[in-house]
Order: sequence, then structure tokens, then C-alpha cells
Amino acid sequence: MSVMNFKKLMTFVVTLSVMALSILVAGCGSKNIELHDVSVNGHASTLTMSLPFDFRNPMAPKTFPNGTTICTSADHNSDFEITVMSVHYDRAKYKEFTASEFKPDLNKFSEDLLKTYKSKRKSTGGQLENTTVAGEPAKVAVLDGTSNDIKIKTRFISLFKGDEHWCITISYKADDDDYEKAADKMVESIHF
Repeated sequence: MSVMNFKKLMTFVVTLSVMALSILVAGCGSKNIELHDVSVNGHASTLTMSLPFDFRNPMAPKTFPNGTTICTSADHNSDFEITVMSVHYDRAKYKEFTASEFKPDLNKFSEDLLKTYKSKRKSTGGQLENTTVAGEPAKVAVLDGTSNDIKIKTRFISLFKGDEHWCITISYKADDDDYEKAADKMVESIHF
């Protein structure tokens, strides 16, 4: 009788172990990060990219005396923080205000903006690399940082579309393949 009870107990333990293991494996699977196209208006063009959410409160465009108009959309959910900013340069007003011609220098603008971003966010890393985004020459960097003791990665993307400089940042929890893959898809989806 005791041998029979032992066999039943072992069968029960093995069954329970298999069930627990299958639940754990299922729970450790890939996250279902759904993306959909979101359009962001700049001053002279519209950028579209696949995002996990819509921007709830895009800021109204701000125009400055030097001929620049800045449009910014920023939002977040529990997984991502995304900012899309454009700075449009009116060549005539820029020349009148600065007494110099506007030149869309991707290297200079990208370096200046990256330096400002890194100091504000206390991020490290961020070697700018040449690439193409939405058919335009672009500079990209990957930054490391922390938020509430959680390691964060940020994709920094900088490009010109005509006289409009676009900067996109995508921040997410570091060391997570699902977030990394979703960020890849977001960057690949950028188009005008």
C-alpha cells in the first residue's frame, strides 16, 4: 500500500513540476509589443513611424526670431519613452537675424544636440555613426543611462529633411531582447 502511495505521490510531483516549468517558460517568452503607424507633424514635413502608442499632447510649434520653428512630441508608457523633435530653419529670417547663411551641417547639429541630451539625461556612450534613415543621411548613437536604478538604453537618431532637422530618441529597459527588437522596428519604420 505504501509503495502505491509513493508512486502516486511521485506522479503528482512530476506532473506538478512539468506544469510549473511550462508556466515559467511561457511567462519568459517574448513580449507582445504591438506597434502602429503614428504621424508627427514638423513645420515643413511629416514624419511617420511605428510606435507602441500615440502622442497624447504634442506641443504647439514655437517660432523664434532667428527663423527657427521647433515642433516636439514626447510621450511614454511603461516600456518606452519616445521623443520626436524637429527644428525648421527659415533661410531668409535666419540670415537676417544671424548675418550668415544657414547650412544644414548634419555632423555639427547632431554633435551639439547629442552633447546637450547626454548632459541633461546623464547618459554615457553615444558614439555617433553614419547611416541612412528614411532615405536620408543620418547620425545614430546608442546611449546608456539609468532611471530609478533601472538600466536604460536610448537610441538617438538625427537627420535632415530639407531645411528641417529631426531628432528622435527611443528609450527602453536595457538588456531586454524584445525591447531591442521593437526599437529596431521603430527605427526601420521611419519615413516621410
